[in-house]
Amino acid sequence: MTHSIGPTLKNLRTQRGLTVTEVASNAGIAQPNLSRLEAGLVDPRWSTVAKVMGALDVSPADLEAPADDHSDDGLSLLFDLFTASQRMAHLLETSMADSVITAREYAIYSVLMLGTTTPSALAERLGLPVTTLLDNVRVPVERGHVSRVPNPADGRSYKLHLTKAGRRAHHSASELFQPALDAVESSMAQSPATMQRALQDLGRAIGDAINAWATIAVS
Repeated sequence: MTHSIGPTLKNLRTQRGLTVTEVASNAGIAQPNLSRLEAGLVDPRWSTVAKVMGALDVSPADLEAPADDHSDDGLSLLFDLFTASQRMAHLLETSMADSVITAREYAIYSVLMLGTTTPSALAERLGLPVTTLLDNVRVPVERGHVSRVPNPADGRSYKLHLTKAGRRAHHSASELFQPALDAVESSMAQSPATMQRALQDLGRAIGDAINAWATIAVS
């Protein structure tokens, strides 16, 4: 299997008249590693790609592949988002096949790793209806990975807490998840931080649209 970002970097290097030795030295990486990267034999971390980009003095936009650009095919932004979500689901299903928790449960555990929270706050962070969230945490609660603890601010409600067993399960699942994340980040033309900000902005816009449609429906 080959990875396209390496050959792209090689083309940029040759366009600038630089040798592998020069770029490897300036990037602070081993020459054999750069050669394997350029040959498409490895799926590098974004940090490695960023070092090479710095040595070449190029931006993420220079890594874009026009041949794969479908921006003019007449389909919408939401269609592309739908397509990306389908591919993401397949990637996580494949990479986390041996995990004791599902990809959706991993997302729940990841938020709970940040701290105990209410079901409504957790549902909001995950973009899920509260009823769906409660159904999704039922199995983790039965496993002993998630527990319900009293809510000091409201004695009539509770918060969700990730137990020690849940944290261990999350750690094990992370060892399967991380390589998938690294593979995605290393292939992106934009930096992970830039893409994440764009996705967060898109998520807020979709949330606003949901609220707008809800207002229209009850008016």
